[in-house]
Amino acid sequence: MNLTPKQGYWFAGLGLTVVLLASCNNGRDPAGEGSGSAQAQAQAQAPADITAIPAELTFYNSTAPSESEELFMAKYGNAIAKKFPNYKIKYHQNTGKGASLADLIASGQLNIDIDISAADITYNSLIQFGLQDDISDLIKKYKFDLNRLEPNAVEVQRKFANGGIYGIPFSVSTPILFYNKQIFDLFAQPYPKDGMTWDDVYSLAKALTRSQGGIQYRGFASSFVHVLRFNQSSAPLVDLKTNKSLITADKFKREFDNMLQMYRIPGNEVPDISLSTQVSLFEKERTAAMMVHITRYAPALWTKVQDFKDWDMAQMPQWKDMPGVGSQVSPYYFYQFKTSKSREAAFQVLMFIASDEFQQHIMRQGYMSSLKDPSHLMKYLAEGEPLAKTQNLKALLPAKYAPSADIYRYSNLVEKELTGAAIEVLKNGTDTNTALRTASDRADKAVADELAKQGK
Repeated sequence: MNLTPKQGYWFAGLGLTVVLLASCNNGRDPAGEGSGSAQAQAQAQAPADITAIPAELTFYNSTAPSESEELFMAKYGNAIAKKFPNYKIKYHQNTGKGASLADLIASGQLNIDIDISAADITYNSLIQFGLQDDISDLIKKYKFDLNRLEPNAVEVQRKFANGGIYGIPFSVSTPILFYNKQIFDLFAQPYPKDGMTWDDVYSLAKALTRSQGGIQYRGFASSFVHVLRFNQSSAPLVDLKTNKSLITADKFKREFDNMLQMYRIPGNEVPDISLSTQVSLFEKERTAAMMVHITRYAPALWTKVQDFKDWDMAQMPQWKDMPGVGSQVSPYYFYQFKTSKSREAAFQVLMFIASDEFQQHIMRQGYMSSLKDPSHLMKYLAEGEPLAKTQNLKALLPAKYAPSADIYRYSNLVEKELTGAAIEVLKNGTDTNTALRTASDRADKAVADELAKQGK
């Protein structure tokens, strides 16, 4: 994933200039005979126009490290360079051996200022290398308003940084329901709607799982791991204090069982629940009527699958006892490394990505805003995509995100065992409780082994 000045942002800059001038005035008396030290102190306390000072900023993209420089510039770099003409924007592409973050650190050649990363890989892309920088002091110095951001995305940072902040979110994603209108039309079933319950979706999945014309149609597919990772019950995978799996807890088990019931529908059985297989059923074979996937799947469909026009979206189905609650948010951040030689310049970029100007830029590409209330920007969403104008774009934003559960460094080890447990249930008929207990034991051992390797 790699990412004109508007009047509003110009006025914001003007406001800062007024504040600076006022600060300087406060340092001298009306007669012009004020204390020089008082004036110097006032100037020292006021932020300088750091954007006027030339700086070189190098970016890395942990979410898509092999992404080309051309794509990075189109997504992010060109907008940043236009906003900050005195900054030279560079990009480090991971082209293979010797070019990863770990390789750069090992060789002493790390020269990255800002990393683009998702919440769920922050431990492995940032914290494990000790590159995190608590930017709370810069937030205070430049009076950056965190309240304009999606609260759950900020809370994730608070948990990472023990009350501090390492990064600023520029976009968010969350699981929603995609559906193939052709299959619904074929079997004369009503299209999914926002506000549907899981019971509604299960009934639809059964009605749409049938064979016709020698083709086996499937009612339901999913990005299984994403559904559980960002589950609506806010059930964590691991206890951060004990490093023990929590996947046998009742809240998590309900989410797990809900997914598996879809694959128990006769005719909807699958050889595996890997993401590639599930996406193929929906996108390439087009035999899956519905698929739960994250919102970032929409831009991929708009731009990369040009011949697939008969699809639309609905909000994530809800639990009856949790009306209006979607899945947890999956935030994407700009992190500045503590090794940056241009710390304050880098922070200007972090502030900019939360501006309406940059948020419009992101939303035009089809990505959801990281603002707490992006309603005034929805008109820009997927602005250049003709198909999007006919679709239910409101589905990309739930009525309410589920609270964010703790993110664990080795969640991938637990998720691997969860997938194995699902296959045990679906293929071998193992009961859910036994499968989850076995998966939990295996996950605990895998985590313990990894901690031992790290000397913890």
